[in-house]
Amino acid sequence: MIVRMKAKRVVIDSLSGFEMALASVFREDFRESLYRLVTSITDMGVTVLMTAEMADRYTELRFSPHGNAFLATPS
Repeated sequence: MIVRMKAKRVVIDSLSGFEMALASVFREDFRESLYRLVTSITDMGVTVLMTAEMADRYTELRFSPHGNAFLATPS
């Protein structure tokens, strides 16, 4: 669909919804599956924007439960 539409940008809103939509086989290693997807899309020259739900924690500034997160990546 990306090629057919000649898309320049793709938005995944939100990552938690995307994870729930994945088959259980891919959900086991969600981060790796997501990385492969984003790499495939960006290799086509398409920008990927992703959103993620965050719990309201005003005492702790974390963007990911994994201890690291990308706010932006070069294309």
